[in-house]
Amino acid sequence: MAEPNNNAISLLSEVFEESSERLGKALVELDYPNGAKRNSILHENNLIIHFAHALMKRGFECYAEAAVERGKVDLIAGGRKLAIAIEAKMFGDPRHRVPEIEGDLNRMQHFSPACRSSKSPDWWSASQERWGVIVVGHQRAGSNVIERAWMTPDDAEAARLIEQGNAGRHWKSTVKEITASFVNLKQLLRARGAQFGAKKICDDAQWKDCDGAWLLWAALRL
Repeated sequence: MAEPNNNAISLLSEVFEESSERLGKALVELDYPNGAKRNSILHENNLIIHFAHALMKRGFECYAEAAVERGKVDLIAGGRKLAIAIEAKMFGDPRHRVPEIEGDLNRMQHFSPACRSSKSPDWWSASQERWGVIVVGHQRAGSNVIERAWMTPDDAEAARLIEQGNAGRHWKSTVKEITASFVNLKQLLRARGAQFGAKKICDDAQWKDCDGAWLLWAALRL
C-alpha cells in the first residue's frame, strides 16, 4: 500500500473545498434548481463540473468519461506530476452505493487511459504519482451528522451517528441496513489506505426530505 503524500492530499483538499463552495454558491444564485421537486437529489455531473474547474485553475488538463476496459471513469486529470482518476456518486441510499463504489475502486486500481498515441510510457504511467478519488455528494435525511460519521476512525461512533441521523425517518430495520452499509463503505476505503475529507456544500435544507448537502471524499494512491 503506497504511503500518503501530504502535498497531494493538501492539493486535493483545496480542490474539493473550493468545489463545494462554488457548487453551494451556484445553488444559491440559481435558486436551488429542482428544489421544489420531491426526492430531487443533485446529479453527480454537478460535482464533476466543479472539480474539473478547480483542477484546471491549478494547471491540470481534464477529460470526462474516460474509457477503460470495462466502463468509464467520470473524470481524469493530469498536471503537476500527478495523475488523478475521479469517480463521483450521490447518496441516495448508501445500501445501493457500496457495490458500485467497490466496482469503481477496482476499475481505478487497474486504470490506464485508452490513448490513441503509441507513446511509451503514456502520461498516466509517466506521472510521479497516481491517485484515485471517490467523491460522494450526500444530500439525504441525516446529513446533519454525516461529517462526523465520515471523518471519525471509530466505526462504532460512525454507526451511532448514522443511526442518530436516521432515527424516526425509516423503519428500524432499514436504519440498521443503512448504518451497516455506511460503515462497510468506510472499512472498504480504509483497507485500501484512503485519506478522508468532508466539506459542507450548503447550510440549509433547501430540498424536500433532506437536511442540506455535503461533499465527502476519499483519496488513495494507485
